[in-house]
Amino acid sequence: MNLISGGGAATNAGIDYQQRISAFFLIYMLLGRDISEILDIYSSKK
Repeated sequence: MNLISGGGAATNAGIDYQQRISAFFLIYMLLGRDISEILDIYSSKK
């Protein structure tokens, strides 16, 4: 039985994007930076 799946490349690209964004946010938080700066939202603490 031969199953054809068209989601391989798209899934791989999506997972790669999620990993890169997650790594960026993790590094930003480890450096003690306020994430709201890059999300252009106001922080609750002042």
